[in-house]
Amino acid sequence: MTSVFSLSQGPRSNSPKDSPSTQTSTPASQKTQSIGRIEQKSSSESSMAPPADNGWIPCSWQGDLKGVVSKNRYFGQSHWMNYVTPFQAIQRLVVQYETDPESELYDLTNKCKIASRDIKVQEKIFSSIASHPSDYVPPRETADKLLQSYLQTFDPIYRIMHVPRFQREYELYWMNPRTSSHGMVTRLLLMMAIGTLFQPRQEATVLRSSALQWIYVAQTWVSTPFDKYRLTIEGLQIQCLLILAKLTHDVDGDFLRASSGSLLSTAMQIGLHIDPELHGFENLSAEDIQLRRKLWATVLELVVQTSVDSGATPLIRASDFDCKAPLNVEDMNLDQDTAHSLSTVRPPHKYTQSSLQIMLTSSLLLRLEIVAFVNEFCIDSNKYDKALGLAKRLTENCTSNSAAFRAFKESSHFPTDFQIFMVELLTHQYLFALHYPYAIKAKSDPAFYYSRKVCLDTARLFLQIQDDAYAHLQLWGGGIFRATPLQAAGFIGEEMLYQLETDTTFFSREKRLLDSQNGLRKYIEYYLEMAFDRLKVGPTNIRPYVMMSALLAQIDATSEKLPVEEKVLAKIRNDLASCYEVLRGRLQETNSDSGTIHENDMGVDAGTWQDFLTVISENPASAYIRTFLALQRKPTVITESFTMAQTDTDQESARLENGIPNETQSPDGNQVDKVDEKISDGFPDGGFQAWSVAISASFVIFSTLGYTNSFGVFQAYYEETLLKTTSPSAISWIGSLQAFFLFGGILLGGPLFDRYGATTMRIPALLYVFSIMMNSICKTLWQLILAQGILGGISAGMTFSPGISAVGHYFRKKRGLAMSLGVAGSSLGGVILPIALNEMLHSSTIGFGWAVRIVGFITLALILPSSIFIRARLPSRKSSLFMFSAFKQPDYLVLVAACFFSTLGMYPPMFYFPTYAIQHNMSSKLAFYLVAILNAASFPGRVLTGFMADKWGRLNMLIFASFTSGVLALCWQAAHSNTSIIVITAFFGFFSGGIISGTSIAISSVPKDPRNIGTYLGMGFGVMAFATLAGPPASGAMVSHYQSFTQVSVFSGACCLVGAALVVPAKLYAGHGLFSLS
Repeated sequence: MTSVFSLSQGPRSNSPKDSPSTQTSTPASQKTQSIGRIEQKSSSESSMAPPADNGWIPCSWQGDLKGVVSKNRYFGQSHWMNYVTPFQAIQRLVVQYETDPESELYDLTNKCKIASRDIKVQEKIFSSIASHPSDYVPPRETADKLLQSYLQTFDPIYRIMHVPRFQREYELYWMNPRTSSHGMVTRLLLMMAIGTLFQPRQEATVLRSSALQWIYVAQTWVSTPFDKYRLTIEGLQIQCLLILAKLTHDVDGDFLRASSGSLLSTAMQIGLHIDPELHGFENLSAEDIQLRRKLWATVLELVVQTSVDSGATPLIRASDFDCKAPLNVEDMNLDQDTAHSLSTVRPPHKYTQSSLQIMLTSSLLLRLEIVAFVNEFCIDSNKYDKALGLAKRLTENCTSNSAAFRAFKESSHFPTDFQIFMVELLTHQYLFALHYPYAIKAKSDPAFYYSRKVCLDTARLFLQIQDDAYAHLQLWGGGIFRATPLQAAGFIGEEMLYQLETDTTFFSREKRLLDSQNGLRKYIEYYLEMAFDRLKVGPTNIRPYVMMSALLAQIDATSEKLPVEEKVLAKIRNDLASCYEVLRGRLQETNSDSGTIHENDMGVDAGTWQDFLTVISENPASAYIRTFLALQRKPTVITESFTMAQTDTDQESARLENGIPNETQSPDGNQVDKVDEKISDGFPDGGFQAWSVAISASFVIFSTLGYTNSFGVFQAYYEETLLKTTSPSAISWIGSLQAFFLFGGILLGGPLFDRYGATTMRIPALLYVFSIMMNSICKTLWQLILAQGILGGISAGMTFSPGISAVGHYFRKKRGLAMSLGVAGSSLGGVILPIALNEMLHSSTIGFGWAVRIVGFITLALILPSSIFIRARLPSRKSSLFMFSAFKQPDYLVLVAACFFSTLGMYPPMFYFPTYAIQHNMSSKLAFYLVAILNAASFPGRVLTGFMADKWGRLNMLIFASFTSGVLALCWQAAHSNTSIIVITAFFGFFSGGIISGTSIAISSVPKDPRNIGTYLGMGFGVMAFATLAGPPASGAMVSHYQSFTQVSVFSGACCLVGAALVVPAKLYAGHGLFSLS
């Protein structure tokens, strides 16, 4: 069986012919020697020889060839197989295990290969084709969106269409689809296929099957035996779009070079390589001339790109054509009048639809020359000087492009970040290809140092592109979109190893200028995250992810002076197991889907879509995509389709009811597909470990939020004893600051948990205990503010957040119940701690100091073991600490606003019930118990809210809790007797408990990736912190000014009712119906 690391040896770096100076040992041999020294193995065990025969034949630079031959195919220097130098030591290390049928690595690799093959078989497009391609076109709303996505991303780079002309044809199509030509509809299908990649990840993942079907339809049209239909501008446009669609969806990557050859032949046969203006073509308008020039530039761009991807020399020379570059003019300004069209040409610094293609065309001849030079199979003794000359010319062009991008910003419109990234990628890849063969020699020959620096800078550029559209190309694309990140990450890994394994070289001064190991490491981590995501939703090749992960393990082991072989093998074993789980999950999902769809004819009547839209009108967003796939990928008779649409709608409603995201949701990093549930066997939703995390979270919240909720006892004690000369409003600032900084601590603790795991709570836990001990020796207001308010609040929040966030890693269907049990710990704390404090402060001689210290020791006993049991189940995310893009989600933004107002109204009664009761002749001792009563009633309120949230909808329960709390707050002023005050306190505690647990449950349901729960909770609670800061002091000021609690009652009630009202639009923004169980 072929090994995961069955890689070519690549070009060696010891050719004296190519080096200006004498060569020393190769980088690969240096790594092998280093591994051998660390392991101190015997000679028989440490030889790490490559496999005897795995299908790869290395081609040395010392011989006649400088590429690799694999399975009777030759791949030139620019092909990714020639960039495997960083992995050669690992290959020699593990191949003996992966080729041994008795080893675990062999078994895991074989399982992955079988699962991968099964997925490919089940995802294969059926061969039956409808009578007319319009049968595959989705409803206009979807078609408009996909077409616009293509026009806004790829069209300015690959100018294939004359946009106004196609838009006219597009409008005519919708008047009568059946009368449109096959060619027009085929072009539409291909543009939509490319446009699917630029949808939110949920839609892009599900629509991928439709895109593959559209590509197959177009391929069938191109393969028709009637060649004359292809020898037209329309036929050429279809071939260009087909190559782009295959490239972006990683379809037939090995044959795109042959397809581009056919494309070039067709273009030259219809004369695109000859400039129509120079040679006096008759009957061509300015629009036609511009279209021919744009198409020829696109053909050359595709030819040179597929040549780079396949490691081949270009199929054309500069002397073979004289067609000019397109004019810098907007498509809409071109018409039949050539003189008028020329008058609308813009200067180069003004941005138009053609500016980016003109920019790329300016370097096309140079890039053709570079590809021919890099991929020539013979050795040139003077090639480094030539490489430097070519690189210098290309660098000047790239500098000119950067200046043009700056100038474009002065235009009325300018290119998007995605388009700028694409231009840089399409040009800088040639710099990397030119310098890489010499960069790997720079470790032993300083003459090549410049190449090493250029490659490192370029590699970092390739891996620092943070754009959602380009990220989707990396997930699903082939060719340049798949190979370039791998090449860049591999080179950065090679650089990290070199820095670690080199003690003293003449590069020591330069090494201080390079990034630190951590600075370089982030690029490899980014690639690994992307490669693993690609495995979940795209091609099933596990090799890139496992290779790079093993390389990072080698780097870590080398850095930490640990046994390299042991660490690398363990990492490969774990990665293969993870990959198999993902592939198995995808296979199970495919099997599940195929069980509900029956194969039938492809034909669908033109009127079908109207019927289809009628069926799903109640919930189009939830039912459209799956039924659309059923109609296209595995068609059914129309009655079965309607049944499926209704079934899927019901299933979607059930998912929304339970807070479960759709199978493939993912926004800017915030959504994941259903495969994430397969990792570590999905969400346990029970079991010892899951419930131990929930119980530990309850202990943590008992100690943190429970202590904060006890401030009513402190408020009354401080007013009567410790700070009796201080106003109630000033004293309330202690509790208000404590609650504010607790929520602020959650703002920090949540993202830290998502980024680094549960260990981030341990130091804050110790600081929290320390703050309680300091509280016990405080005598003045400012001391209490510092110890209890600020330090206690921040450390409590940073301890609280990992506890509640970790619960979301273990529960999905029962998340409401599990989180409510965790949050209910604050109710128990609010019952036990106030009673204990009240007894110790008023019924014993312990005094204030030891009363607080005893609480501190109780906290220590609970919080330390809990911080050990709480741990993250899912891998940490690698993105930035905060995710402020979440506030661009309307449902999250409005939900946080709702929670803010509900919290603003909830806290004043909790703080002032004891003081209100004392003013209405309740004894101080009984008044102190109101806090315990409120928290005791809050316990069932929190638990029942979570339980019912899983059944009746999480947002519905938050509306109910906020509304009832608001009504009770308005009724508060009507309670005057001891009995009525106790009753209103208990009821308010019960329903306000639903706000406390409901906010956590509701916010945790927004992120589709459970690894982001901590961040979403943290940012939401960070906003809510200002409500806890403003509410109690404002209420204290009202009491002091009006000498009444009526205004506080109205203020609290109104805020809670506003919070309840705001949850309604949050439901609607989230796509739930007003009366849905969500």
